[in-house]
Amino acid sequence: MADPTFDGVTLENASTVSQDLSNQSFKVVLRCATSTSTRTNLDLLKAKWIGMATRRVTVDGYVSLQSLGTTGSLVYLGTTYTNCVITNLTINPSDRAATHWEYIVTIEMHTAG
Repeated sequence: MADPTFDGVTLENASTVSQDLSNQSFKVVLRCATSTSTRTNLDLLKAKWIGMATRRVTVDGYVSLQSLGTTGSLVYLGTTYTNCVITNLTINPSDRAATHWEYIVTIEMHTAG
């Protein structure tokens, strides 16, 4: 299966840490790693994130998100989820020379009407 993408940016070598996929709530946490010394995709994701999002759960369980970051589509496990935002991004060099990076990205969907 192909790596997931967010707003056209590939989430390299992704593995699922956790997921909540329901009609009212959608949240996926992915552990990713760059495959080369270039940080191009990681830097693109960082630009789409901007910073933390405000998350509010409605009485009926739907999620309302407000963020200065990019709202885009996530292609995950062959399915496209629209109206998603990056709600957290953690970046760590995976070796002392900082030639590869591991990152954990949390992506959620605005499901409130």
